[in-house]
Amino acid sequence: MIKFEFKFVDKEFEKAKKQLEKEELEILKKETYRMKDAIVFKTPIDTGAAKASWTVIPGSFKYTVSSDSPYMDKLNSGSSKQAPPFFIESTALRFGKPKGLIVQKT
Repeated sequence: MIKFEFKFVDKEFEKAKKQLEKEELEILKKETYRMKDAIVFKTPIDTGAAKASWTVIPGSFKYTVSSDSPYMDKLNSGSSKQAPPFFIESTALRFGKPKGLIVQKT
């Protein structure tokens, strides 16, 4: 019978796991900014304020795309002929299935 014993394997696995998490987080960041840019592109233009209101808020392991425009809700419900109703959700869904609810904070 042959028996192998590997030392320091746990440390190597931990290093590999951290590197993988770092790479996944970088991909998540890039995709989030791509999604924000796609939503900005679809946002109707009148004064340009709504387009300029979009931001990405970084978190530990998530990024939040947000708009502080007081009339984004109205635009997203279809008030503009420049964009269909729910243009935000339909654009975001091109980037993947959401985990949990899509929340509108007021």
